[in-house]
Amino acid sequence: MAKAKKQLTPKQQIFCLEYLKDFNATRAAKASGYSAKTANRMGAVNLSKPVIRAYIEKVKVERIERIKYDADDLLRDLLALQKMSLADFIIIDELTGLLKYNLSNTTREQMNALESLQISESSNGLVKTTRIKLSLFNRLKLLEVIGKHVKVNAFKESRTPSGEIKIYIDEEDQLL
Repeated sequence: MAKAKKQLTPKQQIFCLEYLKDFNATRAAKASGYSAKTANRMGAVNLSKPVIRAYIEKVKVERIERIKYDADDLLRDLLALQKMSLADFIIIDELTGLLKYNLSNTTREQMNALESLQISESSNGLVKTTRIKLSLFNRLKLLEVIGKHVKVNAFKESRTPSGEIKIYIDEEDQLL
């Protein structure tokens, strides 16, 4: 007699969907109804179950297909981020040597790299002062999170005792 396919319980389904938000099994266990006292253990127990691992993998694959974001996209974003600089937003006035902001030629990608931009002006009657505070957004952290949601192992490397660097693109791929 053929063995029936094991179905997820509603609690297990909630666990899986919660886990896929941030890959935190303890938080997912709490969110799916396990007590705070047992959430750490039950998160690990759930992740050890083949039916749960298979469901999580299936949903991840569906999400990757749906959002169309892959390793190439991640690497393109990392390269664009690497090129961002505060120099993209400020210029040095040749006459005074003072820093000035210039947002007129700023691209959408550059603006996306800004975490905050504050411009304040003051005057004491004689001198008008413009203060600019801008900081670049920590997009690397965002890209790390995105990388967890797509199958990207582009940054794995290991060193052998000889000092030789071996780079692996994916666990299934061959050594380059």
